[in-house]
Amino acid sequence: MAIIIDIPTSADFHAAGVRQVHLAWQIALQSLRDYDEATYFKLDGETPEEATADFWRRSQPLLANAYSLIQHAMELALKGRIAAITPTS
Repeated sequence: MAIIIDIPTSADFHAAGVRQVHLAWQIALQSLRDYDEATYFKLDGETPEEATADFWRRSQPLLANAYSLIQHAMELALKGRIAAITPTS
């Protein structure tokens, strides 16, 4: 007979979700700082519009990752709510 041990609690799911949102927020804030730098230190001959378009093109993978982290955080929050009302025995 196998016994399942260390089942995550509602609080565990909540904490994991908050950490995911925090990481996504850090990515978003860093992207804003990078945007300021990219538009301030544009290449010679590059227009502001070109610098902006290039920045957003290069930022898409990182921002998509942040979006995925938020989706995962919401799933963890939902699991936490389910764990809070699900009987353990």
